[in-house]
Amino acid sequence: MPRHPFFSSVHRDKMTIHQARNYSGRQQGSSSTEFTIIAILLLLLALSIYEIARAHALRQLMQQALQESARAAAIHHLEPDIAVDRFNEAMLPWWATSGGTSAQAQQQSYQRFRAKYQLHPWQITILSPNEESFKRHADNRAKQEAGTAFPTINNHYQYEHHIGLLRNNREPLPGPLPDFQSHPSIFEANTITLQGIYLYEPRLLALRAIIAAASSLNSASSYGRQALAKGLIPLRVELSLGAQSHPVRWPISAHSAIQRASTRYAPPMPSTYERIR
Repeated sequence: MPRHPFFSSVHRDKMTIHQARNYSGRQQGSSSTEFTIIAILLLLLALSIYEIARAHALRQLMQQALQESARAAAIHHLEPDIAVDRFNEAMLPWWATSGGTSAQAQQQSYQRFRAKYQLHPWQITILSPNEESFKRHADNRAKQEAGTAFPTINNHYQYEHHIGLLRNNREPLPGPLPDFQSHPSIFEANTITLQGIYLYEPRLLALRAIIAAASSLNSASSYGRQALAKGLIPLRVELSLGAQSHPVRWPISAHSAIQRASTRYAPPMPSTYERIR
């Protein structure tokens, strides 16, 4: 018996409503997936911006700290302990907290960092004066004035010293300006050049994993390479400053946080440079 047109129309309407509901459910599921993906991407972008801003702030503070360290080295005969202490003091604002002191927070952070990565959080390398500078320009009178038994470069009357050295070596005298040769001149020997590296620890574990995977382990003995292999970002700053006292070649331990350019890095001892003056 044929259906009444009314019942056929109702049946068709039911089918249309059912199909619409299924389509709406699929559309909502697709929209929810797209929203999740976009939300994750936005979150990663926000975290990346946070990491960049934090690293930039640390580098700015590090640059100021290295300037303070270089000024102290320029005045105090390039003494490593004083340069390290001034650097630590200038970095204290990074650990400014409401509870406890910044110095305590800094030392605790250093201890945690060394225990976790077997690296000191930062290192200063003395690029100038180098070993050749001390061999060529060591001066006994300056050593007596500085009151030390170690090789010392004379900071007084540098131009006259430069002319006298040229005459003694029978080299051609310079013109109005000093003639810099391939070997370090007295002016270069009295220029303190420091390179500071601070190891930034990203908060994102994924970023640390990417850095570690992308790093090369061919030069694992260097400070920067070791840091990259552990997922850390070496922030580098370099600056030069004229010496205001006789630079002295102080003995420096291989475990010190400050090194000369020719010295290979060794992990610091547990109690190295934790004192804040």
